[in-house]
Amino acid sequence: MNRLAVFLVTISIAGCAPVSTTERQTSPQETADSVQVEEVPAELSPVEEKLSWLLGVFNGDAVDTNSLEQHLTAEFISLVGTDVLVDTLVNVSYEGPFGVAELQIDEATSGASAVLVDASGNYYLLLLALEPGSSLVSGMRIQLAPELDPAYESLEAFPEVIEALEGMASETSFLIAEVSESGACVPLIEHRADQSLAVGSAFKLYVLYALEQAVEEGEMSWSDPLSLRADLMSLGGTLPEMSPGTVLTLNELALHMISTSDNSATDHLIEHLGEERVLNALIDSNHHDPHENWPFLSTIDMFTIKLLMTEEEVLQYLEGDSQFRSEQLDGFQPWNPEEALVRAVEWERPRLIEEVEWFATAR
Repeated sequence: MNRLAVFLVTISIAGCAPVSTTERQTSPQETADSVQVEEVPAELSPVEEKLSWLLGVFNGDAVDTNSLEQHLTAEFISLVGTDVLVDTLVNVSYEGPFGVAELQIDEATSGASAVLVDASGNYYLLLLALEPGSSLVSGMRIQLAPELDPAYESLEAFPEVIEALEGMASETSFLIAEVSESGACVPLIEHRADQSLAVGSAFKLYVLYALEQAVEEGEMSWSDPLSLRADLMSLGGTLPEMSPGTVLTLNELALHMISTSDNSATDHLIEHLGEERVLNALIDSNHHDPHENWPFLSTIDMFTIKLLMTEEEVLQYLEGDSQFRSEQLDGFQPWNPEEALVRAVEWERPRLIEEVEWFATAR
């Protein structure tokens, strides 16, 4: 999987509307190996300067707290978080080097858009916005944009895609939809779209939706502080490196959960929101069968079942109803991440993929 896809949410910040006025444009149609960032004039406009810096970072230039403060607004850095920004930009650079296939700059609105090509020939759309009256970046967005590739194939190619997918796994499902002006998803191409399958860490989108609802309803605020707890430190991610008692805002926890798929951040949010609110988020998002995910597992719950329970305990869990499963998890021995890590060394193939997971359909 392209690593960049994991980090898109982190740097997708409001205020990056597409730029329409073309000030400078290049249109090389070469492959990624031959597409190069053009030489820039000695005197750059603020937009050009920030774009040049960002492309340099994408192509391997060092980035740290000082460089962020020189190029980004304090509000942007505070909203996303210094560590998340550095990690994100570094991970984007792993897909490089990047070349520029097309560039549009609008000095009037202090914005820019660029079509980038990575080392593998993948196309991306980069949007950049500067704070009005300032030379600092207030928002940026980068996303995969295969439709910008001159060789992009239309939807007519998807029968071949379906055939290829069916050869990769025994069960496959996908849905490609267009978002209408009303916000509705209009299906274009679908393949077994109503089949419920394990979605892995994509379940964290439901947790994010539950948090967004709580904020919109005024019950919580993105700036609310939350202290990290040792018993909610899961496997993976960067939060386990922080000391219990460290205070993060709900916004920072959400960014860790989505930008780096941090399991500990996820479990702190689930605990803070409560299972009922998360279940309601599934219902409100038109999940095909919310109770298929009940009890709603934390990542610690999942690791406990797959790594720490005995075969007999797992069998009891699978045979029990939702209430029994909740009680079994609540009554299980205290979470032991060290033991779980030791046992995870032998975890080489999917376990209980159809029984202990988070489930959804493509629709």
